[in-house]
Amino acid sequence: MIPGSFGDGRYRGGAGQRIALRLRGDRSANVSCMVERTEAAARGLRGGAPGRPAALILDGNRIDPKQSFVLRPGQELVLETPGGGGYGPPAERTAEARRRDRTSGLSTG
Repeated sequence: MIPGSFGDGRYRGGAGQRIALRLRGDRSANVSCMVERTEAAARGLRGGAPGRPAALILDGNRIDPKQSFVLRPGQELVLETPGGGGYGPPAERTAEARRRDRTSGLSTG
């Protein structure tokens, strides 16, 4: 789970996930991705904040999420899924819910 990737709100959005793949073989692989929500984050509703957009990262650099490319041995491809938007004003989120977010590592604040 990606800390801080959800939209804040009375009910926070779902956290995005980080999935990393490293090519361990000795041959290259052709990869084709179709990742959505990389530019427009999931909106919050009724005063909730938007979530964080998705990203596709190759060896630490963001790449076009809708391109085909060759993954070479040893390279790492990371998919960061988008976070969901929050619902309701963030000021209405309970202190207990925020404490759970911090304890679980989902919130950095």
